[in-house]
Amino acid sequence: MGKQELSTVEHEFLHALGFWHEQSRFDRDDYVTIMWNQIKVGAGFFMHFSTATGTRGDTAYLESRLFYPKRRSQCLQFYHYNSGGADDQLNIWVREYTAENPKGALRLIQKISGGHQGSWELYHVTLDVSDKFRVVFERVKGRGPSAGGLSLDDINLAETKCPQYTWHIRNFTSLLATTHAGYKTYSPRYLSPDGYSFQIGLYINGVTDSPNKMAVYFHLTSGPYDDKLQWPCPWRQASMELMDQNPDIQHRMNNIRMITTDPHKTSTDSKGNVEYFWDNPRKVGSLVTDSNGSKYYRGPGYGYKSYITHDHLKSRSFIKGDDVFLFSLNDVTRLLESEIRDLRLETDDRNAEKEPKRQMWNTKIDVDDGKDQNIFDINGEAGLHLVEGDILIQEGEDRNTILDEKYRWPTAVPYVLDRSLGL
Repeated sequence: MGKQELSTVEHEFLHALGFWHEQSRFDRDDYVTIMWNQIKVGAGFFMHFSTATGTRGDTAYLESRLFYPKRRSQCLQFYHYNSGGADDQLNIWVREYTAENPKGALRLIQKISGGHQGSWELYHVTLDVSDKFRVVFERVKGRGPSAGGLSLDDINLAETKCPQYTWHIRNFTSLLATTHAGYKTYSPRYLSPDGYSFQIGLYINGVTDSPNKMAVYFHLTSGPYDDKLQWPCPWRQASMELMDQNPDIQHRMNNIRMITTDPHKTSTDSKGNVEYFWDNPRKVGSLVTDSNGSKYYRGPGYGYKSYITHDHLKSRSFIKGDDVFLFSLNDVTRLLESEIRDLRLETDDRNAEKEPKRQMWNTKIDVDDGKDQNIFDINGEAGLHLVEGDILIQEGEDRNTILDEKYRWPTAVPYVLDRSLGL
């Protein structure tokens, strides 16, 4: 062959060993057409970095193909199994290609070491890259003894935000078979980005009068920042997501339910007192003891008695080893006014199938008389219970809308839109 570049020698050796380009060369994405019909379909394998041999500090790398982001937010998801030393380390890097660094510059994103050993653990890593890039996994051998190494499986990259929290329920199959209806288990407590503490209550085999279904309820709990927060908790959207663990993210159908903390929602306690449902848990909650002996207040729960049936639970890849819930609690009060204006729906038949099913109300008051009225004012004056999206029909008038008090559109918009709700 004469004197050749290392990459050329590697290329020819791999040809001789029977490897195809896609499996051996990651640096041709820009100008090589991959012959996918020549690539064998995967058959349940995973990638493994052995740390059973070698010395402390030894490294190994796995580098992805090129990615071309269209959004600034990316979420890298993968399963990680540590069968090696407790101090073996996995580093996640991105190699970013820019005009200043055409050959790529490495940026460390996250280090993973220790943690639970002997089981597949789910990780979500936020990348936030704007230029073309590769993902680089680096294994670093620790000083401790090892009989195995680090393994990776089901690696997926999506242009979306990562979930804030993951609840991994271990031995879920056993719990499903042995837990009786009406028994409730609780997630750890989590903190939202703006400081609200919360947790999820789960009936694995359903409530007593609705067995063979999973029921899920959202609770606010007392936390370290309660004296600095606004109460009742205003317009936070809680997402409770049961993850479909299909290896291909494009084939997943997660089971998602959301609730919003309406600060005006009330309930009646056992003594007949009316209280705000989403008020400070120290005020409306019950004192409970955690498994570690610590005490905290848990507010009332709000959620779904029929979150998912057991038949549906078993029909997809929701249970893969164990069960995984993904949680987030986000502030939804800060939607820009320009975005509110973009929510307008046309009133002709072209968009009829897109319009959400809403509750309709009748009223005799003039809700569009030029006064600065919002939905709460209208409710008080007319004795209604309007929420965002409801249709309001004014008796004797051919219009049927409440318009946003600042942006009064020239055509009728048959939905309640109001800045005070923070859509």
